[in-house]
Amino acid sequence: MIYSFFKNFFSLIFILAFTLSFAQSEIINEIQIEGNNRVNSETVKIFGEVNPGDNLNSNDLNNILKNLYETNFFENVELKIENSILKIKIKENPIIQNLIVRGIKNKDLLKKIKSAISLKEKNPYLENKIEYEIRNVKNLIQSVCYYFPSVDL
Repeated sequence: MIYSFFKNFFSLIFILAFTLSFAQSEIINEIQIEGNNRVNSETVKIFGEVNPGDNLNSNDLNNILKNLYETNFFENVELKIENSILKIKIKENPIIQNLIVRGIKNKDLLKKIKSAISLKEKNPYLENKIEYEIRNVKNLIQSVCYYFPSVDL
């Protein structure tokens, strides 16, 4: 009697675990991308490491989100699966068009400042990185005896 109960109990647990593990994944037939202006749709798929025909679960969706955010090209990313269609809605970060350093006449100092700035033209504009760069440039200028530098965007 007890043996039969445990046998049925473990069989039921096994079936439920097997069923639930497949119930949370879905095969993607199509990928739709919305909100991209500069970044090509195929590039978004490559960055996200996702292709039609992929069997996606919640961990895969988290990895796609992580991959897209790590590029720094996107301010916001939303993923949704509807009727086997993965919908990726993105908002792109602005791009730095020109990086100009003004007011520094000393060519050696100007060269040091330009080499110290990690953000480059045509890269994404990220507010937290801009603040970091401003602090670095101020510290660099102060280290060569200019005690009250003004650094603006």
